[in-house]
Amino acid sequence: MWLGLISAIVSFPIVGYSDREIAPKIGVSVEYIHMIGSLLEKGEERLVTAVEAGILPLNMAIEIAKSSDEDVQQALTQAYTETKLRGRKLVAVRRIIEQRRRRGKQMRDSKFGRRDGSKRPLTSESIIRV
Repeated sequence: MWLGLISAIVSFPIVGYSDREIAPKIGVSVEYIHMIGSLLEKGEERLVTAVEAGILPLNMAIEIAKSSDEDVQQALTQAYTETKLRGRKLVAVRRIIEQRRRRGKQMRDSKFGRRDGSKRPLTSESIIRV
């Protein structure tokens, strides 16, 4: 699933669907819908993206969302000792947590290094230059 689809899950109740009606439509459990919805309501787009990519277990994402930085480090240590996270996944989760700490909970569209949002006009010369 993609973040757009997951965001749509949150908007379904506005349309009039309940979690019990949404779950069979997209093939997941009611609990899954509820947990993803709670993460998105808290603005935890990075964690939801990691869950959907299979990098981070959903229950761990919930714990990270409601914990302090120190508690998150303890949870990572515990996940490692219990062999829940190893190797590449552990490195990826650490990277996500660090990005979340530095950049915030939400994902932002990349403007390829341009922070002011200004755009240069597209010309044939600029295309050739690239």
